Amino acid sequence: MTCRLGLLVAVTTLLAAGGCGSSFTPAPTPLGDSTALAVFLNRETGFSTNDVYDAQDQAMRFNANGDLIWTATGERFGGFRADGYVITADRICGGCYFMVRFGRSNGHERAFLTWAAEQSPEHRAAVLDVEIVGTHVSVSESERLVPYD
Repeated sequence: MTCRLGLLVAVTTLLAAGGCGSSFTPAPTPLGDSTALAVFLNRETGFSTNDVYDAQDQAMRFNANGDLIWTATGERFGGFRADGYVITADRICGGCYFMVRFGRSNGHERAFLTWAAEQSPEHRAAVLDVEIVGTHVSVSESERLVPYD
């Protein structure tokens, strides 16, 4: 009897919600890959990662929505589109690009954030120092070179 009463209440509720000209609206479709994290692959070693490190070994991630995600807090900052190893940095300055470069730190392979300038064995890339100041991302060049220990 309670089973029938429960079913009757459920059917009545559905009919009442669907009646009088109203209709059910399906749940919105998920955005799909728009928040998928960018993956950075070192083609020489096969190492891949979502984490990119700055000069102070602070980790950040980038997603397909163009967000920099500060992993320490989960804060998101738009305006950073990752495409391969290159990250558009228009939020920092017009026409600026970051480059993800691979190195080793404390025996572990890592991806580091640098400016997208040419490098050579004589002129190695400097790792950028990233700071979150309120709602802004501050980026400056550091003295630290991409490590290869």
